[in-house]
Amino acid sequence: MASAWATEELQELYPKLGDVLKKKFGGWNAYLFTSDLRMPKFIRLSVSRRTLLFNGAIECRLFEYKMVAGSNRT
Repeated sequence: MASAWATEELQELYPKLGDVLKKKFGGWNAYLFTSDLRMPKFIRLSVSRRTLLFNGAIECRLFEYKMVAGSNRT
């Protein structure tokens, strides 16, 4: 598990990352690989797929985000 300092830094970075992905990468797929299942919610994008993977003995998830131009909401 990441230190409290690193977690705070990532909580500030992930929304910015989500904004850049949304604005600049419409039509692309983006992926996030992490063992900290709290972090993907900070990216503020809809996850299109979650895949269970292991990094050695560490349980992780691979999150897929399908970037769309405009809004994904109906």
